[in-house]
Amino acid sequence: MNDVLAHISGINFEMFNSICLYLQVNMLSEIVDSNGKQICSEILDGTATPFPSTIQWPYQPNPTLEAWHVWSNTISLLYTKPSGV
Repeated sequence: MNDVLAHISGINFEMFNSICLYLQVNMLSEIVDSNGKQICSEILDGTATPFPSTIQWPYQPNPTLEAWHVWSNTISLLYTKPSGV
């Protein structure tokens, strides 16, 4: 998800990154369904919990509601198509 850097910066990137740390994800493939065609709904609505990982991640408490909004908006903008397309 490094392409996010081309679209957001500053505090918005920090908020986006706080969600990545909280969920313990760093690739798009980790947040889509098994077909790779849809982003898991709990990822966008803020109800997701950290994924199990064998990597040692830094502790990140549940991010703010504002951070979840930045995350959801950014993921939707970059990786989803409008309905009916």
